[in-house]
Formats: sequence, C-alpha cells, structure tokens
Amino acid sequence: FFETTKTGIILIFLPFRGQNMTSPSEVPLEAITVLSSEHGRERRLQRNIAIKDLQAAIKYGKKTPGFKRPDGRETWMYTHAGITYVTDSTSKKEITSWAAQGCGVNVPKVTITRKMYQDHERAQNTIRNKSKWTSHTVAVVDQSGSMRKTDTSEGATRADVVWLVLALNFISSRIKKGESTATDLFSLVSMGDIGNVLISQQPTDWILFNKIIDILRNSIPLGDGNYIPSLDSAENLLNVNPYGSCSLLLIFLSDGRPSDRLKRNTIQVSDMM
Repeated sequence: FFETTKTGIILIFLPFRGQNMTSPSEVPLEAITVLSSEHGRERRLQRNIAIKDLQAAIKYGKKTPGFKRPDGRETWMYTHAGITYVTDSTSKKEITSWAAQGCGVNVPKVTITRKMYQDHERAQNTIRNKSKWTSHTVAVVDQSGSMRKTDTSEGATRADVVWLVLALNFISSRIKKGESTATDLFSLVSMGDIGNVLISQQPTDWILFNKIIDILRNSIPLGDGNYIPSLDSAENLLNVNPYGSCSLLLIFLSDGRPSDRLKRNTIQVSDMM
C-alpha cells in the first residue's frame, strides 16, 4: 500500500506470483492496481464504498464506454453489485463512483386491475373540470449529484429515501386511510440543471404510486440543483387551477444549498420561498 498525500493520489498494488495475465477476470482481486483521485476517494467515503469494491468491479463487473471528459479523453464505466465506477481510459485511475438508484431497496409495484384502470380513466375525465379538484400537491425533488450519497440507513441513497417517503407515506398510506382520493392531484418537478416536470396533474391512485416506484428504480441524480427554474415550474403548476376550492400544497425536498449562480441585484432564492 502506498499513498502520496501531497497529490491526493493513492496507489494500491499487491504483487503476486504466477503466470502473466492480461484479462481482468483472470487477475487475482488483490493484485488489481487502482489509482484513486482525491475526488474519487471522497465520493467512496461519502457513499461507504471500499476500494476492494472497485477492484471487484474491474474484475467481475460489466464494462461499458463512459462519458468523455472535458479534454476529450475517454473513460470506462464498471457496474457491479449495484454500484457504478468511472475510471480513465486505462482502467487504472478512478474518477468517481455512485450507488445505483434503488439499489438494495425492493418496493414492489401494485398490480393494476381492470377496475383500477377504469377508475383512473373516470378520474381523468372528472378532473378536466378544474372546479372538481379537491387539492393539488406539487413536489419538487432535488436530483443533483449529492442526492446519490449513501449516508442513510441500509445503504440507501438520499434520493431513494425521498422517493420512498413520497410513495409509501404520502401516496400509499393516504390512499389506504382514505385521506386522499382521485380528485386530489399530484405533480412532480425534478430539480436539476432545470426544473423538469416528471408528473403533471395526476390523480392520487395506485397508478401514480407505480410511477413513483419507476422513478425510484430508474432515475439517476446528476449535476447541479438549481432552485429558481424548479420553483418556476412548480409555480406554473400551482397556478393551473384558479378555483379557491382547490387546496394547494408545495413540497420541497432538498439536501443542500441552491446551485444557482445569480448576478448582483437579482432576486434571491430565499425571496421566492
């Protein structure tokens, strides 16, 4: 084991005896050399990922071409045991890593019966008349890169926890208790570089629940979390219904400060909240 603290690079190399081997799958796990940048090491520490997990991914994992770096250099992505690792073109230097969305979280979707579909279609027809809406909830969910951190219990990412709370506590529990019906509408804004509307004015039912579970399984938090475009999207959704009989609720779920970079003398994010 060798560490160069001044450069932030860790070199791990354990020599072994035997024949020359070229395929990663043929190399003993402890013999795989990994250079870890300070950024890569920090990300693994934040997400409770050991260096041996990276070595195992290089040996056993699925290897696919990664994204190009700003200077045009190629990268490789290794996926193994629910974790994705990005290395340089030589597979010798780690760049970053993250846990797969929903990794270790097994929430089954509800089987949608014919009656459920029919009820959903009736609800869609009913809510065309906005005076029939009982309420409209708009949830803004942070999907910036920090939401991939696995500093919660059972190795779940921060994003996993948010989707679970929305699916199980806000939707499933309220349906079962009769606290929410199909005239209670739900919209969802993903907060990243822009405010992307993932779900727009949907009845609260089991079809909505399944959509949230799909997002839990498939979404990948990445990049910045800009408050202003996301709040703009949320405001537009909340203003859709002008009737006073429709209760409005904004849910804002984020783990940190806004990434917005504002010019001087412009409105502050805090002024919008």
